[in-house]
This record gives sequence, C-alpha cells and structure tokens, in this order.
Amino acid sequence: FIVAVGMAFTMALLSSSIGLSIAIGPFLMGLIVSTSLYSERIKAKVVPVKELFMAVFFISIGLQMDPMLIVYNLPLVMVIAVLFIVGKVLAVGISTYIFGFRAKDSFVVAISLPAMGEFAFIIAKIALDAGLLSQELYSSVIGAALITMVTLPLSSKLQEPAYRALVRAIPKRTRAALGRIDSVKNAVMAKNGMRTKERNEVGRHLTRIFIDFLLIVLILMIFNFVNELEEAVIGVTGEAGLLSSAVLLFLMLLAISPPVVSIYWHLKKLSMTLTDMATRSQRIAEGSGRNLYRMIIDLNAIVMFLLVLALIFPFMPPAVVRSPWMFMGILLAVVVVAVLAWDALKNSYVRLVGMVSGAGRSEVEEKKE
Repeated sequence: FIVAVGMAFTMALLSSSIGLSIAIGPFLMGLIVSTSLYSERIKAKVVPVKELFMAVFFISIGLQMDPMLIVYNLPLVMVIAVLFIVGKVLAVGISTYIFGFRAKDSFVVAISLPAMGEFAFIIAKIALDAGLLSQELYSSVIGAALITMVTLPLSSKLQEPAYRALVRAIPKRTRAALGRIDSVKNAVMAKNGMRTKERNEVGRHLTRIFIDFLLIVLILMIFNFVNELEEAVIGVTGEAGLLSSAVLLFLMLLAISPPVVSIYWHLKKLSMTLTDMATRSQRIAEGSGRNLYRMIIDLNAIVMFLLVLALIFPFMPPAVVRSPWMFMGILLAVVVVAVLAWDALKNSYVRLVGMVSGAGRSEVEEKKE
C-alpha cells in the first residue's frame, strides 16, 4: 500500500513537471496497480484515503467560493442550471428512446439524471486555476451544479406524477399518434434488431454530433476568454463599444458555422437511417417514407437550433445585450425563428397523422382479409 501510494505521488510529480494534469500520473499508476496480484488489498486500503482527500478537495472548493457572488449572479446561475437540466434531459431521453427504450422508460431515465455531478467541480476548479474562469463565473457554475444536485432527489420522487401530468397535457390525437410511433419503433427494433451496420452508423453520427457541440462550446469560450481577439477587433474598429462587440459577435457566429453545418449534415444522415428502418418495418403507410424523413429532419433541426441558441446566448458580448436596438433585433430574430419552428411542428404533426392513419387503415384491412 505504501509503495503504491508513493508511486502515485511520484507519477503526479512527474506528470506535473512535464506540463500534464496532475491527475494523469496517479490515474496511470492506478491502471498499472490494478493488474497486480495485490490490487484488491490495495483497493481496500485506498478507499478511506480517497474519502479523506475527496473531503479536503471539496473543502478547498467551498473556501474559494463567495456565497454573495452566487446571490448577485443568481440569474446567470439559474440560466446555467436550467440550460444544463433541459439539455441533459433531452439528450438522455432522445438517446435512450432511439436505442430501444419505451417512451415512458426514456422519460424516467432522463428525468432521473438532471445533476451535473461532482466532476463539474473538478473541471471548474481547473479552469479557475488556469485563469479561464473569473471568480464570478466560477461561483455561478458551482451554484448551478448545487441547484441541479438539489433537483435530483425531487425529480426521482416525482417521476410517475410528472409522467402522468405530461400524458394528460398532451391532446388525445397527438397521444394516439405518439403511441403509433412507439409501435412502429418497437416493430422496427423487433424486425430489424438494429443491424450491426445501422447500429454503428447511428452511433457514429451521434458521436460526431456530440463532438461538434463540444467544438462549438470551445470556440465560444475562446472568443470570450482570449483577450487578444477582442483587442484585435478593437484595433480594427477603433473603439471599444457596440461596433466592436457586434463585429466580435459576427466573427463568433462565423467561426461556429462549420460545426453547425456538420451537425445538420449528420442529422440528415441519421434521419435517413431511421427512415429506412421504419420503412422496412412495414408499420407506416405505403409511400410515406419521404414524409417521415421530412418530419424527423424538421424536428431534429428545431432541437439543434434551440441547443445552439442556448449555447450562444450566455457567451454574447455584454455590449450587444445591453444595447436596446441590438437586443430588439435579436428578440425579433428569435420570434421569427420561433414562428417558423411552430409552423414546421404543425406540418410534422400533419404528416405524422397521415402516416399513422394510413398504417392503421392498412392493418384493419389486413385483419378483415
């Protein structure tokens, strides 16, 4: 045990000296020790030490926080918490539903995982020490993480009531259509078993979409935390005001456009794969493949736009947000896009009703025959 701990500290010192994270060395040493004959005995003795150091780590995080900063930045704290919870619930719910879970099970799994987790504290602490986060933003992130942790037991207890309330709130026609979608999906899974090629393709597209969203976050953070970019823009515009902030916003949107286009391209490929699987199941009306594809891609595009907008808004230059004219312009653009999204949703609903109604009539005719 003493030798293993000593080697872990040695590896931590070595990794730190060559510019790597101090956690990389002990992690690699843990991988090495896990293959030894004495790994179980060492693990039993390491657990109390782990708990001790974990407590010390969270004490250090608490000491670096100013509770008043959380109170002063409460709107930002709530925005971060709400965006994280909504994004995680949507991501988990959609992913589990695509990979074979029933709608109710997907909802229960998604609503049971709203918390950021302790790892968010570690990432935020590293970013603070590296100077990437200000004290205010660091406190806001930690406050948002605490809020998500508080919601975890509440959401776990309210799973069934929340699901029943959601079902009651959905109109009967929509509920029937969603039930038909569930039956189509179950038939697709049962008949196709999601072939290995299709499973790999779906996983590949989802992975690329996740990587592109991470790339968008990285680009937004670079534009907000690398001061040289803002100074270069100010040098070109000649002033540090609304004009420079508008130019910075334009460049930021231009920089994230390649990953946004990549996300949309992978969503199209993913929609085509799902449409092919549904068509082979023979549970949708004949000739409805194109309508099903348009419905899936429209819904995916709406979700993509909302997620990208939610990522951009916290990173917008302050001068742009404070300007009444710019704020009104952004608000007008959001309203226009919301109207277009609502129109797309209505069209998708019409297509959905047509497909499942046709499929239902076909099933009835087959039974009569």
